[in-house]
Amino acid sequence: MNAGFEKVEAETSDGRIQSKSTDPGSIHFREGLSTQSTEANTVKADLPKIDESLHGTEYVNRTGKFSLTLPPEWIINADLRQRPVTLAGLSSSDKTRFAIVSKKNIRVHSQATKS
Repeated sequence: MNAGFEKVEAETSDGRIQSKSTDPGSIHFREGLSTQSTEANTVKADLPKIDESLHGTEYVNRTGKFSLTLPPEWIINADLRQRPVTLAGLSSSDKTRFAIVSKKNIRVHSQATKS
């Protein structure tokens, strides 16, 4: 699904990443997510606070150190944040399209060689 993102920015320990792709490969979309589960509501109560804002089409997530340029009329949808690793839940105002951004830990292994 193409959500129509115009710009994606993220700051990691390795530096700043910026993509102007309209279909970035590292963002995955799911359809049919139900927020009616009692289990999901229990987990939601334990979620960490996220420092985020949306002004016009510019979404900024200071907790995850990234920003997105969203299509017009998209909103921050707190109902989509159901797991502690979820950094953002965003949707169209009619809630027919959405994006969930989750934190993923990446381990890098290196081996020193003798010269």
